[in-house]
Amino acid sequence: MDHFGIDVHKKEGQLCLLAEAGELTERRIGTEERCFAESCLLGAYRPVHGLSDTQRHVRARLTVRDTRVRTRTWYISLIRALLRQRGLSVPAGSAEAFPWRVLARPLPGRCARRWPRCWP
Repeated sequence: MDHFGIDVHKKEGQLCLLAEAGELTERRIGTEERCFAESCLLGAYRPVHGLSDTQRHVRARLTVRDTRVRTRTWYISLIRALLRQRGLSVPAGSAEAFPWRVLARPLPGRCARRWPRCWP
């Protein structure tokens, strides 16, 4: 079975054909309307479907959320590691309540009562 690849750029494209016998053929072609039309007729391209504005918006929001969750997870891991270096631990629980669990720990130099009541 032959394998065919194409890399399209603004001014030219590169076609690459790997024959079943192992022979590699490369060719550069100018990106002209006629060249694309002929390629479409030969079936070298498959249809591409664009996203709707709504779907693009949803994907953008999901990407931002994923980045925020990964960043929060990274900071929680970093803080736990820094506290472990000092021989302290933070009880397990939800990520949302992590700051409160850290502040509830009786750390050296801070009063033993729960925050925020112990602050002047």
